[in-house]
Amino acid sequence: MRKKIGECLIQAGLITEDDLRNALAEHKRTGERLGVVLVRMNLATEKQIAKALAFQLGFPYINLAENPPDPSAVILIPKEVALKRVCIAVKLEKNLLTVAMSDPLLFSLVQDLEFQTGNRIKQVVATRGDIVDAINTCYPDKALALRTSAPANDLAVVAPAAPKGGRAGGADVSGNETALARRVEEEV
Repeated sequence: MRKKIGECLIQAGLITEDDLRNALAEHKRTGERLGVVLVRMNLATEKQIAKALAFQLGFPYINLAENPPDPSAVILIPKEVALKRVCIAVKLEKNLLTVAMSDPLLFSLVQDLEFQTGNRIKQVVATRGDIVDAINTCYPDKALALRTSAPANDLAVVAPAAPKGGRAGGADVSGNETALARRVEEEV
């Protein structure tokens, strides 16, 4: 049976049993995750919680500032998905996509990413803050700028054809933004 995160933090000497009792009482009162409570109460840092979670669950921990994501891997996950689900692709080796996430137990996310990317997913743990920072710095903004500045006719040529009855020329491509952004990025 695996240890609970609070026990891992005590064993590592990061918090005391009293700290854990206080945090558990606050967790019970607010319904927040224990890690969030510990950080809010200044009993542990987000990095300490992430490392303890990785150890507890048997997943590798990655510091995204020291190990920045590979730009060719990053674009495999749409930015909107990365922001909503707080994850970022780190590297692609053959058909194994390494994805940093703050909660590696989100199996529905893993399944969704495997379906969307066509790759197997290897989860690694990173702090929520590191992931958000990496998303904000690693996604290619120039692709977004090119897409928004391109004339509507260029969008219709690059984007998949609109369904019958859809608007021609200035087709609504909002659902295809990611594919379009990837195509524009590849052409740059």
